[in-house]
Amino acid sequence: MGAACNHEHRLTLAPQPAVLTVTSLIISVVIIFFFSEQDKRASTVFNESAVRLRSKRRGKVDSILEFPELREQLQHERLAAYKEDLAEWLAGLFHTKLNSENLVSNLENGTLLCQLAVMIESGEIKQSDTPLSEALAKSFNRPNYIPAPSTYKRRAAPGSFQARDNVAQFIDWLKGIGVAESILFEASDLVDHKNEKNVLYSLMELGRKQYGVNPPTLVELERNIDRMGSDSQISEGVY
Repeated sequence: MGAACNHEHRLTLAPQPAVLTVTSLIISVVIIFFFSEQDKRASTVFNESAVRLRSKRRGKVDSILEFPELREQLQHERLAAYKEDLAEWLAGLFHTKLNSENLVSNLENGTLLCQLAVMIESGEIKQSDTPLSEALAKSFNRPNYIPAPSTYKRRAAPGSFQARDNVAQFIDWLKGIGVAESILFEASDLVDHKNEKNVLYSLMELGRKQYGVNPPTLVELERNIDRMGSDSQISEGVY
């Protein structure tokens, strides 16, 4: 009898990671449902008062965003979801220990970002049927494309001129692949920790624009939601 009680006690104290995982996923899906569309539109991503969603969602979201406290809470949850997802994305790509707590400190010297650009470019070239020189010349249908950084400083100290130069090269590359300037972060946003939000928005937009590596999980969720919407329109006879 005593052994049975002890066993029950142990079961009561056991952690519940599955519940936390499902909860996090539900929160992420809700955040994407409300905000995916305005993130895709560069002209409104930093204008919190000019939220634009699809017409069938607009009335619902606008009524919610009339309440500043709720809007601020959703903004905070969205950024937290972005940060966690980007950390998991980069950790998987580079097989390194990254999380939402150490993400920015691991990016601030620009080295990992330049390596990410090289990885994405290599993946896109492998998926094309043209030689490297021809692929770069065609710029993957991106008229302003420039090659990924190749002269970055791998051991740049945080806050140094070399770190700032690394980050600047990465930002120039982002421009070349089509990330709008209204979304792009500035070097000081990352190097000097001036605006973490801008950095997260830019990296999430990179996840949407690139096709050289698997995208972040939230980007994949966005695409699935879009597919579901397209399938629904087709089934209803809307083209």
